This record gives sequence, structure tokens and C-alpha cells, in this order.
Amino acid sequence: MYLEKFFSFMGSLVCHQIQARTLIIGDIPLTVCARDTGIYMGVIFGIFFLIVKRKLYADWPPKLGQAIILILMMIPMIIDGATSYLGLRHSDNLTRLITGGFFGFPLAVFFTVARNYNPYKNNRIAPFNTLREILIAGLFFIIFLLLIYYGAIPWIVVNLLLIAGMLTMFYLIADSIVSLLGTKSKSKRRIVSLIGLFCIFVVLYLLKRYVFGGM
Repeated sequence: MYLEKFFSFMGSLVCHQIQARTLIIGDIPLTVCARDTGIYMGVIFGIFFLIVKRKLYADWPPKLGQAIILILMMIPMIIDGATSYLGLRHSDNLTRLITGGFFGFPLAVFFTVARNYNPYKNNRIAPFNTLREILIAGLFFIIFLLLIYYGAIPWIVVNLLLIAGMLTMFYLIADSIVSLLGTKSKSKRRIVSLIGLFCIFVVLYLLKRYVFGGM
């Protein structure tokens, strides 16, 4: 009960939580909508992929062809969101989930490179060795999303992954900004980034309570 309330509260900071647009597992809605579920799962899957490939400290952008593929992966969600919001077509939750996922995966890669890039050293570690790695990761990711969509993964596991993806994404954003500011000490940078993460959620809470809460 308390865990469900916690998940719901965390999701309310970043999502409209419209039930018709939210996946339901075991008769309980997930903490965020289908599109946001895809995005945060994409982020956490991207980080997991980089860990498995020992590329978590990648500090150099992907090759041009790889970067183009990653950017193309992000476009369907933009098209899906824009056309559905403009009333040009109806989008379903499976489409929202998958397009959101393929938006989040590249985000994890690009933010990882941004946070690790150091203008004062020779950056050499690219996140991928070959284009094939991206295609294989994409295939496994689709299977993973389908397992979520059809309720094959327990509700609590999916929500824990969603919270992890949410925290990871905003931490990557904060850490990338701190990195651009030129903070060299790793311990100091980690502390500043965590403070930045906390500040982001404070702002989200204030917006929810005093701006969007009254609408």
C-alpha cells in the first residue's frame, strides 16, 4: 500500500498519469504513462547495456553512422507524440511504449558520453564498436518492452526499474551539466551532481503542487 503510494507520488512529479494511457499489470496501473515507461526503461536499458559492454565510461561520441541510427531511433516518438496531440491520428499504448523506449535508449548513450567527456584529456572510448551492437541491443530491448506490455514482468519489478530509470536520467542530466562546468574532482563532482538531482526533484514537486496542481 505504502509502496504503491510512493510509486504514484514519484510518477506524478514527471507524468500526467492518465489511466487510459498507462499500462496496467496485475490490475494496478504503472507509476507513469506508457510513453514515459518506454523512455525510462530505455534509459535504464541503455545504462545496463553500457555496463555489460564495459562502456559506462565512454567519453567519445559514436561513429557518424551509429550516431545517425541513434538519432533516427528518437524520431518516431516525436512524430507519434506530435501527430496524436494534434489530433491527426490515434496512438495506442504499445506504440507509445516502443517509440518512447527508442527515445530513451539514445538519451542514455548521449548523456553518458557528455558526462564523461573531458576536454583536457585524450578521449578515446566510444560507446559502440560496431553498428551490429546497436541492432542487437534494439532487438533485445523490443523483447523486453513486449514482456512489460503483456504483463510478464511483475508490477513491483517494473516500477522499481521505472524509478531507477527516472533517477538515472535526471542524474545524467545533472552530471552532464556539472561536467560542462569543469569540475575535475570526482568526489566533489558526484556530490554536486547528487545535489543537482535533489534540486531537480524539488523543482518538479513545486511545479506539481503550485503550478500544475491548481489546473
